[in-house]
Order: sequence, then C-alpha cells, then structure tokens
Amino acid sequence: MTDFTTIKLQPPPPEKPPSRLRAYLQLLRLPSVFTAMADVLMGAFVAAWSTAAAADAGSAFVVPGSATATLDRPDIVALLVAASSCLYLAGMVLNDYFDRGQDAVERPSRPIPSGRVSAAAALRLGVALLLAGVSMAGTASVLYSAWRPALIAVGIVGAVLLYDAVLKRTLLGPLAMGACRGLNALLGMSLVAGPWLKFHYLIAGGLAVYVAGITWVGRTEAKQSQRLGLLAGLVLMWLGMALIAAFPFTAETRLEGQSQMWLLFWGLLGMQMGWRVARAIIDPSPAPVQAAVRQGILSLVVFDAAVTFVVAGMWPGVGVLALLVPTVVLAQWLYVT
Repeated sequence: MTDFTTIKLQPPPPEKPPSRLRAYLQLLRLPSVFTAMADVLMGAFVAAWSTAAAADAGSAFVVPGSATATLDRPDIVALLVAASSCLYLAGMVLNDYFDRGQDAVERPSRPIPSGRVSAAAALRLGVALLLAGVSMAGTASVLYSAWRPALIAVGIVGAVLLYDAVLKRTLLGPLAMGACRGLNALLGMSLVAGPWLKFHYLIAGGLAVYVAGITWVGRTEAKQSQRLGLLAGLVLMWLGMALIAAFPFTAETRLEGQSQMWLLFWGLLGMQMGWRVARAIIDPSPAPVQAAVRQGILSLVVFDAAVTFVVAGMWPGVGVLALLVPTVVLAQWLYVT
C-alpha cells in the first residue's frame, strides 16, 4: 500500500519568460499595418486609373471597367508602401510611449509598463521608424520627380506626433487620427498626374472620417464607455462610408450599369458595422467595445479592396483584399487596438 505522506510534490516548472520578439510585435500592433498598406495600394491604383482616364481626351472617367489601371512604376509604389508601413508602425510605438503612465494603471501587461520593452527603447524605435518612413517617401519623390510623396509623409509625421503627444485625450484627437489615415491614402494617390479631383478627396476624406469614428468609439475602450459617445462614433463611421461610396457619382466620374449593386454593397457593410457597434452600445464594457474597434479596423482593407475593384478590376481588388489574410491571422496572436 502506498504511503502518500512520503510522496514529494514536485514544484511546477517555471513559466517561460515572455518572448522579447513578441513584446516588440505587440508594441508595433503588427496586424493592423496591413490596413495601411491597403490604403496606399488602393491610392496608387486610383492614381493610375485617373491618370490614364485623363489622358484619354474627350471622355469622362467611367467606372467600373473602362480600363484596368496598371501601376507603371511598381518600384515607386513599393517605396510608398514601405514608407506608409514605417510611419504607421511608428505611430503605434509612440502611442504606447506617450501612454505608458496610463497603461501602467489600465493595461499593465502591455510591453512598456510590464518592463518587457523599456521606454527609451520604444522612443528610439518610434523615431527611427519615422525617419525611415520620411526617407523612403523622399526617395520616391526624387525618383518620380514629384514633391507630393515627401510632403505628405512629413504631414503624416506631424499628424502622428500631434495625436500621440498632444491631442489624443482632447476632442480633436479623433480628427488627428483620421487625418493620419486620409493622408495615408493620399500618399498612394500622390502618383497621379495633374491635380487631385473631387473623387480623390472623397475617398481619402471618407477614410479619414471613418477612422475618426473608430477612434471615437475606442476612446475609452479599456474601461466602461459612454453609450452616447459610441453612437456618435458610429454616425461618423457611417458618414465616412457614405463619402467613399459616393466617389463614383461625382462630376468627374459616372458609374455605369452597377450602381445598384455598389450601393447595396455599402448598405450591407453599414448594417454589419452598425450591428457590431450596437452590441457595444447595449453592453459598453471593454470586451464588446474592443471587438467593435477591431472589426472597424479590419474593415478598412475591405473598403480599399472595393475601391480598387471599381477602378482597376477584379484581380487588383483581390490582391488588396488578400492583405486581410495576414491581418486576421496575426490578430489571433497579437492585439490590434
């Protein structure tokens, strides 16, 4: 008969320390960087399409399918995608750097307050990414002999720093975050020949207003949110979606044959987004609100793919939509918001 009093219980094995690489990937919010790439690719296809259409004398822009937009300088587009990625990641890192005091109370497990990444290292990384992004956009400007890419990159840096360091907790915070997204789309559109037209501003402005709405919804995502604030954020998100949906109906463009399907598509997206935020309004605790914000961010890739499909055809649209795959996969492992 076994004498259980003589059995020595072994202590549990020590927990493995959190991966340093994982800490930095969390700091960077890596899953959401693909939404920034999608903005620039969409903008580049819009620029290629509108440039080609403007060159066709005597005809207005016709969407969809008048001609498939092609990127005649993929090297420049690649530089802009890389620049956008660096600027976006810098914004995420600096956001946590400036929020480290608040995160120590509300989210102590995050990389900086948990001690897995030092504040000084985060600041160095954020600044390095800003400089890399501006350098790449500047290189694109030199190679393309155009001032817009570099100037827009500098504008993004200004908007990022204003949001992270100054405006985040003010009423202007969501507008600053929206400006970052709108400028990011214009970074892709900076390759257009000639002036920007109304539909360029509708697309970029729609993304800016939509992201301002997401930011408003997520302002207090770490604690109980106010239902009225969530509703206001949803209204802004719907307004942004409406602006993007309106771009094919401007004076410079005309939608032939598929206008009803196009509007139905955006109506369904609006209903889906409304249901997600409505669940957060019913239960404004952190989990439903964070889920609504996460869904709102991931939907940006779908918006960009839809615009790309209209101006460039199915395969470019599918290519942009494919960026949703790494976004969703990585979001299972790393947080998005």
